[in-house]
Amino acid sequence: LDYLLKPVEVEDLKAAVEKVTQKRKQLDGNKRVELLLQNFLEEKIAHQRIAISSMEGLQFVLTDDIIYLEANSNYTSFYLTGNRKIMAAKTLKDFEDILPASLFIRIHHSYLINKNGIEKYIKGEGGQVVMKNGVTLDVARRKKEEFMKAIGH
Repeated sequence: LDYLLKPVEVEDLKAAVEKVTQKRKQLDGNKRVELLLQNFLEEKIAHQRIAISSMEGLQFVLTDDIIYLEANSNYTSFYLTGNRKIMAAKTLKDFEDILPASLFIRIHHSYLINKNGIEKYIKGEGGQVVMKNGVTLDVARRKKEEFMKAIGH
């Protein structure tokens, strides 16, 4: 940015304001490009497939078909679109490490949810999320701040 010396000349002031305006437009353009890139990457991530080892063998699932995951001791239950469910012989933590952090949020020690699977959030101490399949899940108090940040609030 420029600085102006007293006495301020009208032409110098106009030039300084114009320079600030141009700089601001450039920053807005950069933010738009950044947002477009982020949206593109999230869209690409949503269409990734992961292999889930279940009792029947390997099942390939699109990440955007996953509504949420639930921990069951050393097993993890996948709740998918179309009322499908898959039980996998890995821990929730294993899948938390595999799935894209930009799309999946740990809201509780028992739940990992897909941000795109959230229908609504109900306020409360930790609160609750209602998922697209109608299931209501608790958000742990200590995970609430992280959750709110992840969904943009």
